[in-house]
Amino acid sequence: MQFGLFSPSDRNSPVTSVCYDENLAEAIEADRVGYQEAWFAEHTGRPNF
Repeated sequence: MQFGLFSPSDRNSPVTSVCYDENLAEAIEADRVGYQEAWFAEHTGRPNF
């Protein structure tokens, strides 16, 4: 059985680079534990971005 990660990318920081770094860290951890894929939702038009 293969597992994947889906993240809504709902981060608390309004700083884009911080959100990117958190997403990347999540993907690296998912890879470390053996997940096959990682999907991150992209939300545009949010008031705090």
